[in-house]
Amino acid sequence: MYTTRDHRPRGTGSVLRTTHRFSEASQLLATEDNVPSYNGDNGDNGYHGYNGYNGGAVEVAPVAAPSAVHRVCSWLLARLRAAFSAVGRVARKWQLLLACAGLLLMTSVERVTFKLSVDRLAEFRCLAAQMLVLMYLLICGVIVAFKICFTNDISRGMYHFPQWKLASIAVLDTIQLLLYFGAGAAVTPAQTVLLLQLQVPLVALFAGTKDWCSNISRNQILGSIGILASVFLAALGSLGSVASDEDDEAGVVYLYCVVLYVLAALPAAGSTVLKERAMVSFGKPMEPALMNSMLAAYQLLFALLFSPLALQLQSFLTPDESLDWSLLQETADNGVLCVLIGQNPISIDDDDENFRTACPGGVFILFAHAVAVLSLPLIATTVLSTGKIRHIYGMVVAATGLSVVILGLTLGEDSGILGSSLRPLELLALGMLLPSLLLYHSEPEHGIEIITQHERVLLDK
Repeated sequence: MYTTRDHRPRGTGSVLRTTHRFSEASQLLATEDNVPSYNGDNGDNGYHGYNGYNGGAVEVAPVAAPSAVHRVCSWLLARLRAAFSAVGRVARKWQLLLACAGLLLMTSVERVTFKLSVDRLAEFRCLAAQMLVLMYLLICGVIVAFKICFTNDISRGMYHFPQWKLASIAVLDTIQLLLYFGAGAAVTPAQTVLLLQLQVPLVALFAGTKDWCSNISRNQILGSIGILASVFLAALGSLGSVASDEDDEAGVVYLYCVVLYVLAALPAAGSTVLKERAMVSFGKPMEPALMNSMLAAYQLLFALLFSPLALQLQSFLTPDESLDWSLLQETADNGVLCVLIGQNPISIDDDDENFRTACPGGVFILFAHAVAVLSLPLIATTVLSTGKIRHIYGMVVAATGLSVVILGLTLGEDSGILGSSLRPLELLALGMLLPSLLLYHSEPEHGIEIITQHERVLLDK
């Protein structure tokens, strides 16, 4: 039985809003069709929700004021929402703090483990470079297999990425990797980080278009000049070492290593820019692990093809060492025994002063370096999702200074400042480099939009 609130029997639910909507619908239909609406019998049949065509009003009961319990519950709900919002903000701050700490740590680990690996595996650093690429391939392959089996992150369209572009990038990556490993054993620990920064202005130069001069800012120009000056100061220290070295051959080889280490920034910067342009021209989403795995496969192939040249370069950059091609098989066997198993070759006397390699633990240092390199883009993405681009660059600059200090205090000859291996010119170069990097990264880089795999984090706002 439909009744209004005043005539509602106890236990019957009110349908006032339903009857009111029904009456409005009846009036609308009657108006459109020019048909009189049903007005009931206006009698005492208990239906007073609609008073006919003449516009009778619906009786609406007054709304009761919210009770004290309702007000308390509303207040508690508002407080809970505010508390959860505050907890979310604190959680995001902690997430940003942890991500920045992880970026600082892994960037420092990447640069320290590089010098450790080329020093410990000096006699077999060509094989160590190939082993590092193999580790890249295995790690990325496991990630790709997991995503194919359990996620939908990898689509069929991603396999259509131009293979010739991947091969071109892999060639540049292989060249810069072999140069860094070949010359990295001779340069000082601090120079391995300081000279590496030449990539920053080179990437901006290679990525520039016709209007590059109008797009680059004043801060980036001043920062690039400061970076170039710091690299020059760091390399200038090698001239003093050559002049003071009693062994002329060793001094000249050391100078060659510094020059090649600096020149390695050219293919490294070219690879970064080529990778950027390939991603932009592809125009589709690309899974980083899949791209890195394909790059690692090509890079391993080219590293094997370039092995004769790499061995010849290693022999040229090592004083008192000549490459005997007749003993190539024995050298390869000793290298596998050293790099993979971690044992010094049986044919080598552990007391031999000319044998500089410390094989135990070398493979773990290489693995730590590979993990650090591959994890940097992921950590940088986490920082960017909770913070800003300046947090990434700030951590990268801080890691540069931290890694130089760690390498100077732990590696190299204790003939520098305060018993470390840091030279005065290297310390001066570091003091000039850090503010120059901050000045350069104070504004977004033109033409750089993605996170790359090697050596640097390249992001845009």
